Amino acid sequence: MCGAASEFWNQTISAPSFLGWAFSVDPRGQMENRTQRALRQAQLYGHLVARRGRLFHPGGDGPLCDVQTSKEIVRSGWLKYRDGKYVITPEGLRVLATEGRAVEATGAANDGSVHK
Repeated sequence: MCGAASEFWNQTISAPSFLGWAFSVDPRGQMENRTQRALRQAQLYGHLVARRGRLFHPGGDGPLCDVQTSKEIVRSGWLKYRDGKYVITPEGLRVLATEGRAVEATGAANDGSVHK
């Protein structure tokens, strides 16, 4: 590989960056898109289903998140297993609402930017 390509490869597979990507909360305190997407789908459809340890929306063929993220969401108390389905909890709804306000605030703060 040429120098630039090998440098890119080394940066993209380094352990610290991979581990930071794998957890459900990034260093800035914002939820990752996978976790947020799973919670939003649970809110939209009323529940999620689990197959092979991954969460899917009802009738969906693509997983919303991986096995580790699914476990973290349930362990955090944001989804609860009830009657064969995973339903969003009041805590999960609060997390979504809090994340939505954080994103709106960030967007509003960036609206005044000279770099548009």
